[in-house]
Amino acid sequence: MHAADRSREQLHHRKFERVRILEPSTTELFWASVPPRWRIEPGDTSVTKSRSAVVDCQADGFPIPRIRWTKAEGDVASEFRPISSSSRLHVFENGSLVIHNVEEGDDGHYLCQATNGIGQGLSKVVRLSVHVAAHFKSKFRAESVRKGEDARLVCEAIGDRPLQITWLKDKQTFEPQMDLRYELTETVLGSGTTSELTIRRADRRDSALYTCIASNAFGQDDTNIQLIMQEPPDAPQDVKVLEFGSRTAKIGWSAPYSGNSPISQFILHYKEEADRWQQRSWNISVPGTESSAVVRGLQPVTFYHFRLYAENALGRSEPSNVVHLRMDQEGKE
Repeated sequence: MHAADRSREQLHHRKFERVRILEPSTTELFWASVPPRWRIEPGDTSVTKSRSAVVDCQADGFPIPRIRWTKAEGDVASEFRPISSSSRLHVFENGSLVIHNVEEGDDGHYLCQATNGIGQGLSKVVRLSVHVAAHFKSKFRAESVRKGEDARLVCEAIGDRPLQITWLKDKQTFEPQMDLRYELTETVLGSGTTSELTIRRADRRDSALYTCIASNAFGQDDTNIQLIMQEPPDAPQDVKVLEFGSRTAKIGWSAPYSGNSPISQFILHYKEEADRWQQRSWNISVPGTESSAVVRGLQPVTFYHFRLYAENALGRSEPSNVVHLRMDQEGKE
């Protein structure tokens, strides 16, 4: 058999389509069509939400294969729909699929197809799994509670399970189970876990910055809760007589701890030395921004007792120390 005939027969059995052949007496040149074959076969990929995902799908062949990506509509690998390129999602010329700032909705099955009109082409279904790192929607908030009432601090961590949640108090290691007044409970939700710290009969010791830390296999985050203990103010400090004459006296003081609620007023309570507070006494009220008050209409050469209260929206303080004063004689005003 002639060499050219043998060559023609071999090409026929190899399923290559001959495009051009020269005469036997010349050098043979031909172009053969080659069905697609994987250069990089796509595989399942995992990515954390908000990061970028790259799924390679590259094929060789002649003519050069065309790469086409589609995505399944639901959780089942069926009913694939074309993917539209955008600023966030793009298919490169080499066939790689890139998704920037991955969202939870990107999770699912993807189909990569490589065709060039020769043979059946290639296709591969892969799964893109989007994981959610532990995180909180807010980073800080303040909670107020009245002294003696129960405080409930709730932090809701979002992310893939299992989620581990720990607490800090003023940035220090904190073990709620060591205090009988503290109760810690956790509830598993569809999107994460909620941790609730309950403080029974809260008092000033519990006024602090509480930090809730959540972590899982894909990341860690924290949120801070400032617990503000509200209570009646402390008793006014440094109560003293600033000026006095025979019928007037000026009493001054230093503002006390407000109880985390603005002081609305000071109440100056006074009586003659021989009287009892509950039976015969007088009051003068001044705004909470003041630091002194003038008492008029006093009797000359008379002993008086003065004490002061501070008041806010939660109640009245204990009385201050009693200040004693003997008024001057008439004419020394």
